[in-house]
Amino acid sequence: MPETRFNCIVALDLAHLQFGDGEKPPLMILHGLLGSSRNWRWIGKSLARDFNVFALDLRNHGNSPSAESMNFSELVEDVRLFIHQRNMGKVVMMGHSLGGKVAMRLACRFSTEVEALIVVDVSPKPYPILHRKIFQVMASIDASKLTSRAEADQLLEPIIAHQRLQKFIVSNLARDPGGQFRWQVDHETLARNQETLAQNPLQKNDRYDGPVLFIRGEYSPFLKESDLPVISCHFPNVSLTAIPESGHNPHVDNKSDFLTAVHKFREKILADLQ
Repeated sequence: MPETRFNCIVALDLAHLQFGDGEKPPLMILHGLLGSSRNWRWIGKSLARDFNVFALDLRNHGNSPSAESMNFSELVEDVRLFIHQRNMGKVVMMGHSLGGKVAMRLACRFSTEVEALIVVDVSPKPYPILHRKIFQVMASIDASKLTSRAEADQLLEPIIAHQRLQKFIVSNLARDPGGQFRWQVDHETLARNQETLAQNPLQKNDRYDGPVLFIRGEYSPFLKESDLPVISCHFPNVSLTAIPESGHNPHVDNKSDFLTAVHKFREKILADLQ
């Protein structure tokens, strides 16, 4: 995919999955670190009755291009390029974890392009670097020599104790046209940019006055009720809801309640516009 000079930044043409049609309002979904649009298939299809859903692959993830540089300004401009190329106008932004950071920054810096914002299990604050071990493990596995995903599971099992995390890492394996496995995510670039991506994407004066929903997993340490004061400084029109029986991935752990929260937010937006 070609690079495009957009707002003085080399923005990339992002790969995506689409659910729904152009008659409905556009909803952009941005996945988390080491994720991809594939993680949002079920949610995307479920939301397609109300939205024209675009689940994007961020740079260095999924089927999108790789780039040596990866900061929040670049991630935002990649998404804005996608929106502008399709003349979408104002969109509803939904972002999870890293994608939530990108969505927050885009809404604050380019508020006229965002109809509403949904942030999933992340807060506008710095986080510790949590993925060093994962990137080291991925770097230690020569994907081209793997014969099956089960073999990758066996290699990961002694190192990564959590089975769901093992499966999540293995989901980043893909086959090239010759049938050889490769890592679909550019883990080397992500590893080099860990410190940047762990930072708070917002500055003190960043603000978005439109409707905002923060969704947290009941058991997740990433987004807590105690974060609400700092969230409100940037997003004064905010509501916060917890998805029961879920952790950092409430859209996976409790799909039904997650969708209910999104639909209630949509109804609130429509009521406010009337």
